[in-house]
Amino acid sequence: MIFKLIKNYVYAHVVVPYLHYKYGRQLNIKNSQETLDYILEQKCSVSRFGDYEYMSIYEETNNFQTSNSYAAARLKEVLNSNIPNHIVCIPYSFRSVSHDNEHAQIFWKHYVAKYGKRILEVTDTDKDFFDASFTRFYMDSKDKSLVRGYVERMKLLWKNRDVYIVEGTGTCFGVNDDFLDGARTIHRIICPATNAFDKYEQIIEVCKNNIPKEALVLCALGMTATILAYDLAKEGFQVIDIGHADVEYVWFKMGVEHKVPIAGKNVNEVGVNDESSDNQDYLNEIIFRI
Repeated sequence: MIFKLIKNYVYAHVVVPYLHYKYGRQLNIKNSQETLDYILEQKCSVSRFGDYEYMSIYEETNNFQTSNSYAAARLKEVLNSNIPNHIVCIPYSFRSVSHDNEHAQIFWKHYVAKYGKRILEVTDTDKDFFDASFTRFYMDSKDKSLVRGYVERMKLLWKNRDVYIVEGTGTCFGVNDDFLDGARTIHRIICPATNAFDKYEQIIEVCKNNIPKEALVLCALGMTATILAYDLAKEGFQVIDIGHADVEYVWFKMGVEHKVPIAGKNVNEVGVNDESSDNQDYLNEIIFRI
């Protein structure tokens, strides 16, 4: 028993930090503030890779998408792509967890220790990446005093712009909160909440045929958003794979210390709610359902 306790302690406090450092230091990743500043300055499109996207590259089934070899190939293409109006984001926590709270530090250190070799096998270590967690600005943050200023800067992304939201059923991004205040107009394309990539050809055609090039597209659709942002960027659109930013904002406004369900929104990490179909403003914003 004592030997096992010593072994577990050495693994957690010596082996895991060493492997995190060994693998993470080989990746060039800008932090969240640098990422947000770059998007604001360049008005570029954004594809984000988190743990689920890497799982999809390895063709492992996750909560959003069953295993798909074509999706895996497309994700690898996007991950190491290099087009001028588009950036690729991976977690800054791969490289450093200095900005994370204790819970997040433990998660990312163990994740990189376990998957670091596989991450490096599919990720170009000569490429400059940005932070996928620029949309995860509250719950895992160690210094939450910085969040308010960060949020106000993020809202500049859609200030005075026509916004088209491509999201899963029940996501309800920006519904029943003021996160999107400042946008000139809001329109929505509703897609399947799970296995959305199975409908990918229809989704991208609907986007190309219904969204003006000068609009800002916010996509909250799991790994499908990662690929869609890249493909639409090649067509001249600005698309931000926005992920859980709205959920993070609501948690920030609530002042909670742990992830909690949010009425009227699907929050896959803590619970699923029905689509807020009784919100008339939300219903009026929907221009297409897939």
